[in-house]
Amino acid sequence: YQDILKHRPEYLIKNKEIELQEAIGKIDKSEFLPTIYIGASAGYGTPLLNIQGDAIFSPIIYAQLNIPIFQWGKSQHTRNKNKALIISKQLSLSQTEDNIKKDFTTAINNVSETNKQISIARENLKTAVESLELHTFSYQEGRTSVLDVQSAQLSWLQAYVNVITSYLDNKLALAAYKKIVSDSK
Repeated sequence: YQDILKHRPEYLIKNKEIELQEAIGKIDKSEFLPTIYIGASAGYGTPLLNIQGDAIFSPIIYAQLNIPIFQWGKSQHTRNKNKALIISKQLSLSQTEDNIKKDFTTAINNVSETNKQISIARENLKTAVESLELHTFSYQEGRTSVLDVQSAQLSWLQAYVNVITSYLDNKLALAAYKKIVSDSK
């Protein structure tokens, strides 16, 4: 069953949605972390009025520290929002897992039930054939009416249709099972 889950597209999509929301949460959280910028630049020129006209080498080194202290409430709100979204996506994943499990167990149950229906229908057909043979023999001997033979023929026909229907139902159940399983491969 776990192998089926790992390959079902809807299950994989839900897992990726959770991973994406966790990444979005990290990105949102990074907005409220302290940042430091350090840099250096250099150039030729004069910072003041240059009377002599000489080019002077002027290096600049700078550092900037940004600590967002006035946004702590917003940070907590953003974290809570992302936690709620992740929990929502996890619940959606759980629901998808339950749906896949339900489909899988339903398919297995349908295959089992249609196998039982086939054996019951075959037994009924066997009984209908025996009844038809008996009524036909009795009619030839003059012991029963043609109406009894026709009734036995009708019973045989219905039993034969039931066998065909049960085989069809079994094939449809097998197809549904294979669809669920083959989606995972």
